[in-house]
Amino acid sequence: MFKIKKSSFVLLLVSMLFVASVGSELFYKIFYLIFFSMLFSIIWCKASCRFLFAYQNVEKVICTTKDEVNINTEIVNSSVLPIPYVEVDNILSAKGDFKREYFSLMPLEKVSLNDKIKFNYRGIYNLGPIEVVLWDVFGIICFKKTIKIDKSIFVYPKLHHIEKITLPNVKPLGIHRSRISTDEDYTSIRNIRNYIVGDNLKRVHWKLTAKRGEIQVKEYDASASSSVNIILDMTNVYKNLDLEETAAEVCISIVEYLLRNKVETNLIIVSKRLHYVDGKNINDFYKFNNTITGVKAEGSIDLIDAVKDKLRINKQSSVLIITGELSKYKYERLIEIKKYLSNLFVISCSETQEEMEGVLYIKDASQIKGGIYFEK
Repeated sequence: MFKIKKSSFVLLLVSMLFVASVGSELFYKIFYLIFFSMLFSIIWCKASCRFLFAYQNVEKVICTTKDEVNINTEIVNSSVLPIPYVEVDNILSAKGDFKREYFSLMPLEKVSLNDKIKFNYRGIYNLGPIEVVLWDVFGIICFKKTIKIDKSIFVYPKLHHIEKITLPNVKPLGIHRSRISTDEDYTSIRNIRNYIVGDNLKRVHWKLTAKRGEIQVKEYDASASSSVNIILDMTNVYKNLDLEETAAEVCISIVEYLLRNKVETNLIIVSKRLHYVDGKNINDFYKFNNTITGVKAEGSIDLIDAVKDKLRINKQSSVLIITGELSKYKYERLIEIKKYLSNLFVISCSETQEEMEGVLYIKDASQIKGGIYFEK
């Protein structure tokens, strides 16, 4: 794509009129001077544009929100022609405060541009396309070249370390070791450790005890009844992007805690459509992280209607709903559901001043550091 300076084009037309009407040698010279200057500029810019290249490098392609990433952009003139004026804009697909850069390029010269970008919101950000505008030496012709960059930066929601969550149906979790065995699967041994005073002697692994000379105790995986179902509301229920990001951070932090403690976790994300992810241990964490990162708050699907059938699957498992603004109507519907699903918990990521009973309000995800405590 190229543009011709309007004043030069007008001047060319005026000289043509004078040549046609007067026919003076002077006007012929003026006409030819303007015409060949424009033709020379077009050829110059076209050749320069063909041999103009751009490359981008980043210090890391995976980061979390609030991280700063250095992006290095190189503009290379591989031709033998100088480019007197170059303008560079839009180095990233995200619209940010990128200042335009202006410079000139000598033959076979390259210019490095360094930008430090802070990502406030999760998502997949594509590098480029880089928009380069170059002008000829006379300032008559402008060529615009768009250079595609086949690289992306993955920005995951910030992870907040949680030490303990009090969900009534998840006995073995937290920093304190549970001695309650009702939610364990005795057919699946999760770990073998040294005996601690108070451990049930029925858990002793006698063969390993005899082999190692120290009492060894078996730990079992959590049974299916102690699974946790998380429903993340990613519809238009958040007043701003910060609250949406808070919900994503709270969700991924809870998921990491559960998987770290080997609790079966099922996640349903309600947006324009439903997204499902499940896992049993920390090895499955990347699936949750990728899904939450790729889904934005959009659509107006009714959260409760979308998942009401899922809520009836297992009445013994815990269900955690993470949403934004909680209307009185939605709250009353959740209370109705709680009559047949007692282990239902709600987190509202909002700035509301009117708090409703049984709802945990979180305005900033940093509030969950240390632990999350629900009352049954």
